[in-house]
Amino acid sequence: MSWGVKPAAMLGHSLGEYVAATLAGVLDLEDALKLIVERAQGTERLEAGAMLAVPAGGSSNQSLYKG
Repeated sequence: MSWGVKPAAMLGHSLGEYVAATLAGVLDLEDALKLIVERAQGTERLEAGAMLAVPAGGSSNQSLYKG
């Protein structure tokens, strides 16, 4: 943006969501930092967990979405 680039839209993942919202003017920096601190503190209070990633195409797991 300092080079004059003006995006039509922004998105982010995880902390990048806060960065995108701040750059878009949705959040000011101070509020974004407060949210990040609260998020980190909340994460620290959680019990340990795990994540499972299953490589599968859309058609192979379609039955999971039928309801």
